[in-house]
Amino acid sequence: MQAPVEKERCTGCWACANGCPAGCISMEPDEEGFLYPKIDAAACTDCGLCRRVCPAARSVPVEGDVPKAYALHALDRELLEGSASGGGSALLAQSMLERGGVVFGAVFDEAFLVYHDRIENMAELERFQGSKYPQSAVGDVYRQTKALLERGTPVLFTGTPCQIAGLRAYLARDYEGLFCQDLICHSVPSPRVWRAYLSELERAHGGQAASVCFRHKAEGWTRYQFRVEFTDGEAAVMPGKDNPYMQAFLGGLICRPSCHQCPFKGLSRPSDITLADFWGVKQICPEALERQGTTLALVHTEKGAAALEALRERAAVTEVDPVAAVTYNRAALRPSPAAPRRKMFWRAYRGNGLEEIARRCLEPTLSQRVKTAAGGNPLLRAGGKCLHLLRKE
Repeated sequence: MQAPVEKERCTGCWACANGCPAGCISMEPDEEGFLYPKIDAAACTDCGLCRRVCPAARSVPVEGDVPKAYALHALDRELLEGSASGGGSALLAQSMLERGGVVFGAVFDEAFLVYHDRIENMAELERFQGSKYPQSAVGDVYRQTKALLERGTPVLFTGTPCQIAGLRAYLARDYEGLFCQDLICHSVPSPRVWRAYLSELERAHGGQAASVCFRHKAEGWTRYQFRVEFTDGEAAVMPGKDNPYMQAFLGGLICRPSCHQCPFKGLSRPSDITLADFWGVKQICPEALERQGTTLALVHTEKGAAALEALRERAAVTEVDPVAAVTYNRAALRPSPAAPRRKMFWRAYRGNGLEEIARRCLEPTLSQRVKTAAGGNPLLRAGGKCLHLLRKE
């Protein structure tokens, strides 16, 4: 029995595994650590439901009006400092929990792998806060979400655009009590490489990790740090831009292949509201700049507009131009490209030595060096003449 969609297009959203009435689909990691559907052929009834709920197989473009856009940050300093940017997602979660609802989102397990879980009270909110970049294992939370909605319990579901699309395809109808929040997603990096890299840090330190923060804001939101605290109270801290895992991730070496052809780019989204770092806020709306983080909110639906209005009591909110707002966020409009040496990386990577392998694979290629030179030197902008001159030298 064939998979619901070609492997290179599979986003790992889990809609097929949640939707299979025979329970014959499991999600298994490949050699890069990404989860893909595995079908038990003996149990499969060939009903075709897995293909019908697969957002990648459906390839239905998301259409809608240009959303309204807002800059915001939480007024609660503790909540703001515990969030990756301006605290928008935590504020939405607070609001849902106060209504007696349930929040689904990405959390760490004991090994600091990422999975989707539910929180039902304020005491659990801290688990939900902060960026967690490795791809989340969704598990059966779509089923849990449907069961809650059928009982009349309101739900806030947060995730990547493909996870939101997967949930909506699985549910196959809109529910008044469902509120979906996605994010502007660069891509999702390998859980396998993440766990191996963290193990490298633990071995180097001689102890176990007690907490992980991809976006520590001691130096401010725009100068975030990667921070791992160990059980003995010591910590490994480095600028985010210098962290090997973040470099490999943002450089396109360790991202899920489907991310490089993501169909969920643009201003229209499958969610009610999209939240993201408001990069470029200083240039676009300087009065909304907050040192500890500013969130960009794109409002797509009436539910989203109502939720945004409800946040005004606990957040500083400023309306901005939506097109200008994404000018400095490349991931909003187009997929991130794979690194030219992605295949080379995976041939060399064996679960350790990430820093050295990533450094070699992210060095500029000859063509990139030529383009860089051409961009800064009018003599080298002459295309073929540029290469001729270089050869003569």
